Amino acid sequence: MSRTTRRIGWRKHAKRVAVIVLSTTTVLTTWIGTWPIQPAAYAAVSAQTGQAQAEATLHLVKEDIVTSGAILRTYQWYPASANTQQATDLRVIVVDLSNPYVELDVMSGKGGEVNSKQTVLAMARETSAVAGINASFFHMNVTPANPLGAQITDGQLTVSPLFLKGWYSFGITADRRPVIGEYEFDGVVSVGTSIYKLHGINKPIMSDESNNKSHVDSIFMYTSTWGAHARPALTRPTEVLVVGGIAAEISTDGPLSILEIPEDGYILRGEGKGAEFLKTHVQIGEPVNTYDRNTGATVDPNQFQMLIGGQTLMVDNGQKAAFTANINNVSGTVPAARTAIGYSADGRYVYLITADKSSTSRGMTLAELQQAMIQLGVWRGINLDGGGSTTMVARELGETTPTLVNTPAQSSLRQVVNGIGVYTNAPAGEVSGLILGSIPFAFVGERVKLPVKGYDQYYNPVTSIDLTQPEYTLSVTDGFGRFENGYFIPTAKGNATITIAKGSFHVSGDVQIVDRKELASLSLETSEPAIRRGAEIKLKVKAVLKDGRSREIPSESVEWRIEGFSGSVRNGVLTVEEVDEHAAARLIASYDGYSTAVVMPVMIESVWADFDTMMPPLSLNLLAEDAIVDYRITNRLQGQATASNVLNWRYDFSQIGQFASKPLPRIAFEFNDGLGTEVVGKPKLLTIDVFGDGQSSKLWLEATDARGKQHTIPIGTVDWTGWRTLEINLASMGIQYPLTVKRLVQESPANPLPNIDLSFISLEELMAMVDPSVTQGELAIDSMTFLTETATADPENKTIEMQINNHEVTVNGQVMEIDQPPVIIGQTTMVPIRFLIEVMDGQVEWDAAVNKVTLIRGKHIVEMWLDEQEMNINGRKITAPEAPTALNSRTLVPLRILSEYLGWDVYWENATQSITMIGKN
Repeated sequence: MSRTTRRIGWRKHAKRVAVIVLSTTTVLTTWIGTWPIQPAAYAAVSAQTGQAQAEATLHLVKEDIVTSGAILRTYQWYPASANTQQATDLRVIVVDLSNPYVELDVMSGKGGEVNSKQTVLAMARETSAVAGINASFFHMNVTPANPLGAQITDGQLTVSPLFLKGWYSFGITADRRPVIGEYEFDGVVSVGTSIYKLHGINKPIMSDESNNKSHVDSIFMYTSTWGAHARPALTRPTEVLVVGGIAAEISTDGPLSILEIPEDGYILRGEGKGAEFLKTHVQIGEPVNTYDRNTGATVDPNQFQMLIGGQTLMVDNGQKAAFTANINNVSGTVPAARTAIGYSADGRYVYLITADKSSTSRGMTLAELQQAMIQLGVWRGINLDGGGSTTMVARELGETTPTLVNTPAQSSLRQVVNGIGVYTNAPAGEVSGLILGSIPFAFVGERVKLPVKGYDQYYNPVTSIDLTQPEYTLSVTDGFGRFENGYFIPTAKGNATITIAKGSFHVSGDVQIVDRKELASLSLETSEPAIRRGAEIKLKVKAVLKDGRSREIPSESVEWRIEGFSGSVRNGVLTVEEVDEHAAARLIASYDGYSTAVVMPVMIESVWADFDTMMPPLSLNLLAEDAIVDYRITNRLQGQATASNVLNWRYDFSQIGQFASKPLPRIAFEFNDGLGTEVVGKPKLLTIDVFGDGQSSKLWLEATDARGKQHTIPIGTVDWTGWRTLEINLASMGIQYPLTVKRLVQESPANPLPNIDLSFISLEELMAMVDPSVTQGELAIDSMTFLTETATADPENKTIEMQINNHEVTVNGQVMEIDQPPVIIGQTTMVPIRFLIEVMDGQVEWDAAVNKVTLIRGKHIVEMWLDEQEMNINGRKITAPEAPTALNSRTLVPLRILSEYLGWDVYWENATQSITMIGKN
């Protein structure tokens, strides 16, 4: 049986290249070879597996529309073998070529370069494909990477094939017909009347199946799609740069110096006899032509819209084809991840196919893949690169970018040299469908933005859906909420269904509106560790459900309670108005009666200098003698009245030359004649108001601590104008208190003199070369305030002694009587909680509406509900051995709650049934 092989004649370059005028009748030539189409070894594999696959089954799992003219089908394929029942996950993108709005084309590496690699997902996103699969085989150990087969992208030949017998390619013609054939490259370099074979385009050094090197005695062409990569050579090549059909530059003993090939040109690289041809015949400024060689039966290559190289023929005329290439090189007889492509008998449909190999998917042999392809409707098809390269991406309906849809054989996506992309050219249409995304659990009172997307009649995504427009109707299960400006506001707890309708179509989705019983924990985070007057602190309340899901609770769904200071919470921000250094600053956040709390230290302000009522003795020290400073305590600044007195000074360092070898000039305001003034307490922060002039002076304080260690407290570079309040963190400076502040230092703005030897010029002349105004200006400071953190004293620890069924209780040795003694219910010791917490100086609250007891002591908050074993301990839900119960109008709780969750020491004496409790903070 004879083999038909077609040649690709060279005519035009990649779309990034404008090239010389070439032959007007480029052809694909049919070549009659003597190599058999069905080598015995390959045929045997096909024959022995054919019968075993007869009863394999293909089960359609789902269908997803990708775009107008393309649909993604997900299957499970079960082999007929009795040895395994594990299915293979099979995915197929079916492209309808009769639909004018869908196209197929080749996707390449980064930036469209033919010898760089990237993942199929990155290719699709870079080229705006709506779907795609990996394609050609490539040598993973060859740099730069390059497809083994031919590549025509957008009608332009960008890579010539490395001719491997039996390796087939898939293409789409200009009139949208799918074709599969075997192709080789045939081209010519012409200089005047002399010609030489053009061996290929944009190829690295490769070997055929007989290990013949591709670049021996050759001429290869490289275009701008090669990218800025070194061009391959076996020996020292001769290179010619051709621009506009004219030889622009030639190098006869090595490569040209350029890596980036111009888009309107190309480089011819010759080796051996090819190099000699270029040396002998090419002259700078003379025309150079490249064109095809018309031999054999002709087929117009310009028919191709795209062409991509594959491997063995898999299906022919709807039947399993004998393998035309060695399948052992691609592990063809063992189950593996596979990629393939084929088309239907009428040429209308193209099938882009992947089969997964994973922990849940068996993979396929090539013989099994043949069977599946036939079951899918493939009339003629080929194998593509598989294994770790197998990748399929697709755009979900309503989305703007594709995502991974198969499960790769490796843990990460492999970078490959090319892929086949699915593209849409459909115009934007009217919204014809809606998609309501998954709504995470919601909270009563929050504003839920509905995750709605749409698509038009061509299945283009419509990402901006304005639900406030009158054509949209929104509804929810009765009693569960309302809608405001397109947002859903839940008003009741439970499971509800939201429906969005537009004309004749609608979409619905379920939403869970949680209540306290579904919570596993509630936590409160603050952006600041302590509070102080005037502070604005960001708050975050996080809820975790029993099923592990979690999210932040919007501020509008949280009930806030402030104790020990005054302030307000709005939009998740706590604004502190006034603080009390003697009170516990407690912030409680609650949702549906379930609470969490934080107790925050209070930062107390101590004004050190306000230049009105508080100011240490002040004197000026001109550390730089020639500095000019005029300072004053004043309530006017630049002609404007200030709210209070400030320290204001004008400075002039322009009479002092600034040399690179010397420090910048400085002045200092010394406190208490340099002895300094002590700061009260152990402050962690310093705030100071600074009026800047934008000249970039540096300010700092100098101080000593209790050990005599010197500290420089930086205020900053004053590169702003007007007033600014600065905050300096002292906590990390290693200060041993008390701290004594000795002086405020200003360093001149930088204004260096030119680097000219003074033996050639006078200092006055040198200083005249710089602008004196750079080192002149006016500054002011006010309100130097130190902030000290004060922690609230913990409640006093007390020892309580009780006895089962005994009304007498001893607290720190003092006998008291209670109306409800401890009791034993079942196997659990129950104690009266109100008495215990109150005697420990805590708070007890009772909410009769929901039968809830709240205990607050120190940093602890405990919530419990009568006859419910689940309790809230500091925001964390626990299950008690026995539910709290009411007895004689008193709430009794399990003793273990105090020991296991509140940290109390609890001792039990069985002989006397006595309990000793020592409260802990």
